[in-house]
Amino acid sequence: MYMMSSRENFWAGERLSNKDQIKDVVLDDPDPAVDSPLIEEAIFFDMMKDKRLLLLIHGYNNEADDVCRAYSIIQDNVHRYLKGNYDDIVGYTWPGGSEPLNYYKARRRAGAVAPRVARWLAELTKVTQAIDVMDHSMGTRVILSALRMDTTARLHNLYSMASAVEDESIQYSREYFSSTKACDSVYVFHSRHDKVLRFAFKGAEWDRALGYSGPEDPALIMTHSPNVKVINCRQVIDSHGGYKYSESVYRFIARELKSSEAPQYSILE
Repeated sequence: MYMMSSRENFWAGERLSNKDQIKDVVLDDPDPAVDSPLIEEAIFFDMMKDKRLLLLIHGYNNEADDVCRAYSIIQDNVHRYLKGNYDDIVGYTWPGGSEPLNYYKARRRAGAVAPRVARWLAELTKVTQAIDVMDHSMGTRVILSALRMDTTARLHNLYSMASAVEDESIQYSREYFSSTKACDSVYVFHSRHDKVLRFAFKGAEWDRALGYSGPEDPALIMTHSPNVKVINCRQVIDSHGGYKYSESVYRFIARELKSSEAPQYSILE
């Protein structure tokens, strides 16, 4: 998988690099630090020309092996359930931390990498046919912050799972409302069985997470955000990281890519 990294030496868990780098990463390599040589940006953009691209953005507290394992699972399931919808899958990795108690440092780094992601999106928007993003947990903060920074970036679909941002943040006049307008469609997948968001996020932010119970005020979403769909996954997701394994989630996305007929609020079974 082609991977863009903002980590120092490509894989450092808690240190930001001076400049982003690109490699073709062997996801099942037991030592992902030993990968292909760096790929120049111009060559990478040329390889992405006219492609329908799916970009993956992981969340907080992910070591190199965790990132590779998660992206490998997602890649396999995209090939299985979303076959024919994407020409390429690209991963993005950022220094989200390697210690569970470093949440606030990871949150600051999520803000620090947002301008870099904004630049990637702006450049990829120029050359690709379409960009979809699948994010998880604090990866939602990364992508929404990036979209708020560059008005030339455009996403076709944004799939946000277990979003570790405040539940009101995408609503009208709030922090990330303008970010949702940079997407043709936004899908918010949430589950009340997510104990990480229920306890850890609320303990850190003193607020409820978007990925726990969906937007705070459904009426505002229905009035001002017709491009946002909210999917209650409580019947199929019982853990913070369960989305990447869920056949129901991928089949829902496949149906939406085909017809986009799901109601604005739905329950996944």
